[in-house]
Amino acid sequence: MAFDRDNFSTSNVGQGSAAPKLSTYITTDNKATTIAADYFVGLNGFLTVGDFIFAVTSDASLMLRVSKVDSDEVDTVDIVGTVVPATGITDTLVGATETITITNGIVTAIAEN
Repeated sequence: MAFDRDNFSTSNVGQGSAAPKLSTYITTDNKATTIAADYFVGLNGFLTVGDFIFAVTSDASLMLRVSKVDSDEVDTVDIVGTVVPATGITDTLVGATETITITNGIVTAIAEN
């Protein structure tokens, strides 16, 4: 399948500043399809390098960081590196500056460390 703009949402986090934007996305595509180069190319005028996308796919929940944006490319990197199943689990990801809690594939809390 292809990227579906109707399933993409962005928050006010990072809007109007130099800080990265935080967005969410849900799809019936699997992880491999969603992290493929240019999957998010339809957002090349909106996304910038360093933005974050929390994506729920058919087989995983992902934390993606936008690594490249130009007129015909948008590349992302799965920065967590571990697959959190899309359902039936609560996981807490502790990063250098924040802790993110994912419950049943949905980000339920973000707290500064």
